[in-house]
Amino acid sequence: MSIEKTLAIVLDRIPFRETSSIAALLTRSLGRVSAIAKGVRRSPQSALVLERGLLVEIVLYVKPNRDLHTAGQVSVAAYYPSIRGDLGKLALRDAALELILRSVPAPETQTELFDFAREFLDRLEAADAATLPVHELWRFFLGWAQHLGFMLNLRTCLRCGSESVAAEGGSLAIDRGGLLCRNCGGASASGFIPGPAVSYLLADSSPGSDRFSEPLPGAVQKRLTRLFADYCRFHLEIRSALKAIGFLESVFF
Repeated sequence: MSIEKTLAIVLDRIPFRETSSIAALLTRSLGRVSAIAKGVRRSPQSALVLERGLLVEIVLYVKPNRDLHTAGQVSVAAYYPSIRGDLGKLALRDAALELILRSVPAPETQTELFDFAREFLDRLEAADAATLPVHELWRFFLGWAQHLGFMLNLRTCLRCGSESVAAEGGSLAIDRGGLLCRNCGGASASGFIPGPAVSYLLADSSPGSDRFSEPLPGAVQKRLTRLFADYCRFHLEIRSALKAIGFLESVFF
């Protein structure tokens, strides 16, 4: 048995017996692991440190060739009060956490995955809550797929190579991982990604790219959210729809 101290994002937590919990964690040094926190439900204060969506620093007693480890000391590194206090941000966060849970095999150790997930939480925490910052979830979905080897080409048309899609938008060919311009048959309403959304996603995390140059109607935001979720599901071999997306659609669109 080894002892590891690491940062971790709490992806989920389920009760175990009378006083304990089992937490699903995305850790920086060990990848995705499960850990039993014994006696953590004896008091609300103890249970809080392993609440879903928190960034924690945790000591893990790691047993080789075991799927379940034991949690030792846990402290909160980031509480994310803005996310916790806003239903829209919570729904976006939960969609991202569900994708992580369903796409990262345990114990897949990739430091860049942890750092990217933490960056998403930091950006969501800082985002303006006056309007639903659904674009942060789009960036997460496509960035997560890219980190796992499924980059979406938004710069050129898959068929003719035209760079017009970067400004004018195009229709997403999910199975081919790219866009078709209007001249190549990329005018499908259901799969069309408008120019402002493409420009935002191409801007990545550059300064000043934290919002759209043009607002998008709610119906378009709903369609794009489902479209990007379906892109991840197809390439990451997730069979069923993300439950958090259904909740997001029912409440906010």
